Amino acid sequence: MKVPKPRPRWVRGFFFCAAALSAVVQAARAHDPYDAFTSATLHPDRLELILTIAASTAVRLIEAETIVPPLTAANWPELRPRFERAGATFFELTAKDTPLKPRAVAVELSDENDLIFHIIYARPEAITLVFCAAYLKKLGDGYGSILEFNDHKSRNLGWEQLLWAHPHFTATLPP
Repeated sequence: MKVPKPRPRWVRGFFFCAAALSAVVQAARAHDPYDAFTSATLHPDRLELILTIAASTAVRLIEAETIVPPLTAANWPELRPRFERAGATFFELTAKDTPLKPRAVAVELSDENDLIFHIIYARPEAITLVFCAAYLKKLGDGYGSILEFNDHKSRNLGWEQLLWAHPHFTATLPP
C-alpha cells in the first residue's frame, strides 16, 4: 500500500486561509438578527426614517397577529401590507410632548432578506425631538439598533445606540 506524501506547509496554510476567509465573507453578508439600523433624515418638508432590519426579526413584530411563514419573493406581495401596518408603530416620535404620526409607510424586501421600512412624518416644528424605538421594547432584551440623524445636506445631527432597555434618543433640531 502506497502512503500519500504530506502536503507542503504552504499548501496547508493556503487552504486554511481560504476556508477562514470564506467563513468570514459569509458571516459578513448575513444581517445580524439582533441588530437593526435606522437612518433619520430631516428634510425641509418632512422627516424620513429608514429602518433596515433582518426579515426574521421583523416577522416577530407581526407574528402576534398570526403565524407568518418565512419571507420569500413569492409570498412577499401578500405579506407586505401587514408589515406596512406594523411599520407605523415601530417608532414613537414626540416634539414638544406632542406625538407625531406617520404620514406614509412603505417597505421592501432586500436581496439580503432584510426588510427596509421607509417611514415618513411631517417635519416637526419643535426644537427638541424625541425618538423612541418602540419595536425594541416588543422584541426584548438583547436587541438593539443604531439611529443616525442627519439633515438633508448630510450634516450629522446626532446618533445613538438604542437598546431594549434604552430605546430613546433626544435631538435638537436646527432652525
